[in-house]
Amino acid sequence: MSYGFNKSEHSPDPAITLPAPKKEKPDSRQAVSKALDAGKKLGFVSRQTQTRRKPGPRRTEAQGKLTLTGPQRVIERLQAYADSLGGVPYWQAVEKLLDEQERL
Repeated sequence: MSYGFNKSEHSPDPAITLPAPKKEKPDSRQAVSKALDAGKKLGFVSRQTQTRRKPGPRRTEAQGKLTLTGPQRVIERLQAYADSLGGVPYWQAVEKLLDEQERL
């Protein structure tokens, strides 16, 4: 197909040709599937987590926030205390200490 660009009296009509239409792309799902199969054969494993984390419990009371900064030794003691209670959240460890203090 010629659009008539660069016509001159001395040269023949240089035709501008359009590129050939591209072949249709293969199904991308099929290509991904082939790639995954090839990777499995070579020993690659997925790094995606296999399970989703469960959402936390529904909050039944108003929530507050506290950012605690203090000496490392005190923070480590609080962490160790929470771990000794079975890995409870820090707020539960603090609540237990406060309850014990109230009983005195």
